[in-house]
Amino acid sequence: KRLRFYERFLLYIINRCYYLPPWCSVDDYVRLFARQGMDQINRDDWTDRIAPFWPAVINTATKPVNTRRLLATGIDGLRSSIAMILMVFGYKIGLIKFGLVSCIKPPESPGYLSSSS
Repeated sequence: KRLRFYERFLLYIINRCYYLPPWCSVDDYVRLFARQGMDQINRDDWTDRIAPFWPAVINTATKPVNTRRLLATGIDGLRSSIAMILMVFGYKIGLIKFGLVSCIKPPESPGYLSSSS
């Protein structure tokens, strides 16, 4: 599914605030791990578990003593505070999901360390 302009723009602004690389989906990671020969690839949507984190950070940052500290950090602190608000908006509209992917590297893979190594 192709993202709409405003969705791409929101991700772009968050990337600029946080100095992030381009976004990708959990499906992209699953395909990458499968191509690399990983076993037992599992995925889970942790959005509901992680979503409360951002409002908690924003609430902490808006306390007067912390706001002064945030302002003292300069432009990077301000960029981060903007990104936090945008992250909350992004997951509220269903654009941003927090995914967990786990897998096991097969023993025959290069670089695999067995317990006897």
